[in-house]
Amino acid sequence: MITALIQLCKRFLTRRSATALPRAVLYTRPDCHLCEVAEAELLAAGMSVEKVNINANPDLERRFGQEIPVVEIAGQIRFRGRVDRLLLRRIVAQYRSGQAS
Repeated sequence: MITALIQLCKRFLTRRSATALPRAVLYTRPDCHLCEVAEAELLAAGMSVEKVNINANPDLERRFGQEIPVVEIAGQIRFRGRVDRLLLRRIVAQYRSGQAS
C-alpha cells in the first residue's frame, strides 16, 4: 500500500509545476518500513526525495546507526525516526513563501 502511495505521489509531482522546494535526502536501509512511510510523507508534501542507503557507506552507518530514517532538508537534519507531518508542512510553507533560510 505504501509503495502504491509513493508511486502515486511521484506521478503527481511530475505533473506539478516546479516549486522552490529543496530536495530532501532520506537516509535509509533496504526493507525499512518507517523509511517507506517517511518517503511517502515527503512526496505527499511536494518534495523530491534522494534516497541514500546507509549500508553502502560505513561512515553513514556509524553516524546514523539505528536512527533511520533520517531526513535532511537543505543541508539540515530535520527528522530522525519519524517525519512529523505538521512540522514538514511548516517547512514546506516557509520555502514556498520564500522565508526559509
